[in-house]
Amino acid sequence: MDGLGFCESTGVKILVSLDAPHIVLTCDPDLAGLLGYTSDEIVGRSIKILHGPRTDTTKISSSIKKSSFNQTTVIQSILYGRSGLGKTLSVTCSPHYDSWGVLRGCTMYLLIFEPLDTAHEGVESSTIDQNNDFPKVLISVQHPHIVFMANQAFTDFFGFSESQVVGRSLRSIHSPSTDVGRWNALIQSACAGLPSGAGLVLSSSACLESPVEVMASLAAVPHNACYAAAVEVSFRPIQPGCASPGAMEWQCDSPIPPPCPLPLVESSLGPAPASGSAAADGGPPHLLSHHLPPPSPLPDRPLYPHNLDGWGSADP
Repeated sequence: MDGLGFCESTGVKILVSLDAPHIVLTCDPDLAGLLGYTSDEIVGRSIKILHGPRTDTTKISSSIKKSSFNQTTVIQSILYGRSGLGKTLSVTCSPHYDSWGVLRGCTMYLLIFEPLDTAHEGVESSTIDQNNDFPKVLISVQHPHIVFMANQAFTDFFGFSESQVVGRSLRSIHSPSTDVGRWNALIQSACAGLPSGAGLVLSSSACLESPVEVMASLAAVPHNACYAAAVEVSFRPIQPGCASPGAMEWQCDSPIPPPCPLPLVESSLGPAPASGSAAADGGPPHLLSHHLPPPSPLPDRPLYPHNLDGWGSADP
């Protein structure tokens, strides 16, 4: 890391409209310290206020429009502040829903990298090794801890493709049995520079659970001639992988008991004949296994002595 400054990432959220020219609806106050614009100056104006000569406007517009189709994308772009200087950012565009579940816009999560004078203690340079046997990912140090990179072992173990993981949080590998509080404590400890580990139950894309030992630590990732802070999360399976036949499928905590068998009812007509009955055929003795007496024969006269032609007159 000699000759390179260490960088710490600071995230800023901007909510923009889905339709061009992508009006800014809300933004974090931290934008003022990073790009020089206050909320009052940028809200109500187009996101183009942050564009400059080296901004890939087509890529930004395309990423915002993909949010209309419930897609999250991560791009790198150069945005410009009030001073006119461009900054290279990691821009995550994701759909934004209101409390009623209605799509209202696109949330742009900007990761700004700022140089620090000295490196954090205990932080080592790290990259994702595609040949590593253990599943690994690199996530951001800010909530919701977006995935930057994932190795092949991770996609094989959890059954997700790289495009389904990068740019999103790791909530997709949580299951009903996952201790979310323990997971959050593990990540927060790593963000504070304290390596930590915990045993957790995680899930694959096929909703199969598997116990996994999770380890997280702060790492330095090369980025734009400096190092960016990220969290490296590795997974050591305690049993076969989530996508393997040895994994546990989600099950109801209290399975529904089988229906009770019908009670054995003894008929008052006496024992059933040996021939022609269900008991003679080896079936269970129940009420229907006994022969009921034959019905009485119908009378020769009609049951209702009325002349249908006279409607009420009796037969002679």
